[in-house]
Amino acid sequence: MTVALRQAFQAAFRIKVPLSLTWSHPTLKRLVPWFLSRLSKQ
Repeated sequence: MTVALRQAFQAAFRIKVPLSLTWSHPTLKRLVPWFLSRLSKQ
């Protein structure tokens, strides 16, 4: 499940998503800030 989720995130946002992202950020509350910080650097 986490592999499919990671691949979907990479395809949708066009950024490299680390393998451990869903383990280190297991909730939406923690995932959203991570994505916002990466997307703002583009």
